[in-house]
Amino acid sequence: MTLDTLLTRLIWIRRAWLGAALFCGLLHVMAVLIYLYGAWAQFMLLRNGLAAFSQLNMPMVRLVQFWGSQLDGILQIARILCLAVAIVWFWFSGRFAMQACPQRKPRFGPWIVAVSWFVPLVNVIVPPMAMMQMARATRLDPLMEEPSPERHGRTMTALVFLAHGLYIATILLYQFATMQAMRAAGQPDALLGLLHLAAAGGVVTLLWLLALDAFMRALMAAQETRLARHPLPERPDLTPPAI
Repeated sequence: MTLDTLLTRLIWIRRAWLGAALFCGLLHVMAVLIYLYGAWAQFMLLRNGLAAFSQLNMPMVRLVQFWGSQLDGILQIARILCLAVAIVWFWFSGRFAMQACPQRKPRFGPWIVAVSWFVPLVNVIVPPMAMMQMARATRLDPLMEEPSPERHGRTMTALVFLAHGLYIATILLYQFATMQAMRAAGQPDALLGLLHLAAAGGVVTLLWLLALDAFMRALMAAQETRLARHPLPERPDLTPPAI
């Protein structure tokens, strides 16, 4: 598969990622608003008791109660969809880096990068290392044999650490929220904290989507630059024969 074909596929996969990320982001914005309103209603009930019912919009409270019970599964599906599309994009990006820089291939191949996201503990270390190596190999100038410009390399490294750090934080927050949900049954105070925690998880997920998209955009710019600098294949000598 040529670099041109790989870049075309990467462009289409990124469009799919943008659709999935927009869908996931809108769901999480709605979820954050619902969780915050639910937390406010719960706080009013704890502080004022039955008198708080006169201060609350009960149709809104019922709507929040209904969607709050449905949202967890929908949000999880949306996050898995975004991650799946991103992994496919990283797989093709790994192939692009290996083909663009055969003399200095990334240490982790495309399949290792894809599988590493699903292995506990390994998914903390391998994906960011693979992303940085992928970016370096993609930015390698075939004429200068060094990444250029260096400023872009530092920016992409920072985006890697930011995006993956937010990804890990998202996983930890939702795992902690799941444990807290088991303890919050029948405890109004614990439920209030759980709603705040769920809202925080939604905000972190939104930041993760933005940071990962920023890295993808930067890497795609490097891929387009690398394709433009790709040396042309050698051609036979077309010098006309001497008469």
